[in-house]
Amino acid sequence: MPTSRPVRIAVMFLVIFFIGEEALAFLLDVAVLRSRIRYSLLYSGDAATDVLILGDSRAAVAFDPIRLEQAAGLTAFNLSHNHMSTDIMAVLFRDYLEHNTAPKVVVLELSSTLLDPEHSIQGLRMYARHSKRLGALLEQYEPLNLRISRIFRLFAFNSEMFLRALYFLDRDDQGWCRGETMSRASIDALKAPGEMKLGQPTEASLQAVAEIVALAREQGIRCVLVITPFLPQYRESIVGYGKWVDRLREVAGDELIYDYSAAFADESLFADKWHLNCRGSSEFADLMQGVLRVERPQGSAHAQ
Repeated sequence: MPTSRPVRIAVMFLVIFFIGEEALAFLLDVAVLRSRIRYSLLYSGDAATDVLILGDSRAAVAFDPIRLEQAAGLTAFNLSHNHMSTDIMAVLFRDYLEHNTAPKVVVLELSSTLLDPEHSIQGLRMYARHSKRLGALLEQYEPLNLRISRIFRLFAFNSEMFLRALYFLDRDDQGWCRGETMSRASIDALKAPGEMKLGQPTEASLQAVAEIVALAREQGIRCVLVITPFLPQYRESIVGYGKWVDRLREVAGDELIYDYSAAFADESLFADKWHLNCRGSSEFADLMQGVLRVERPQGSAHAQ
């Protein structure tokens, strides 16, 4: 029995749709990999550096690669991003080593252990075709969206990260300096000492710290574990801070944790209670340059 004309039209439409969709997804993938955004540079193999920085937004603004190079004489590349959890960073670290020359030093900012990967993993969906590890993590945290993106390829680009990749097609995205300073009213509005509860890391985050430390050691890379500064009034108000750091020490083994959470008393160095501003990141680069230039310390300690 001959196929009816409407059915032929429908089949032709679907064929054209999926071919066109696949072709457009291919072109968008090419554009993304040509972007200067940090994750595109990672997967295109253009992120070679002396110091690799891993973490969330606190690390993204605290470690200014340009200022670090000026202070320590070492090139730096910041893979940190808003809301990026440590288990995501462990995957990205392995992918970095697969696509780029190993760095001399890897810096892990430990605040990322307090974050849930579900809040940020979707932004990396468009890189899943370049990383089986990333695909496995996406399968764990958002399996439905990953499967949809495998059927409809363009869905993988449905994220803020894709828009950022387009914005950084011909721009460098390494300098995340924040120019603002906290107002007196904002500082005074913080709760009294002992009233801010700190969430505790998940087992997955703690395992990721141990994985990064072990992989760095296996590759002959010095691993520097850091907690960047908090606004002093906020740091004083945190309940459970010591418990958090103790758990981090357990998984860090004999790696020294550089705890600079209370390093800065000057309120003008902060953009908000969690993040340094431009002046703060410059001051922090001066503080870190001595740490980055020395050989790996022996034994375990808690740096203040």
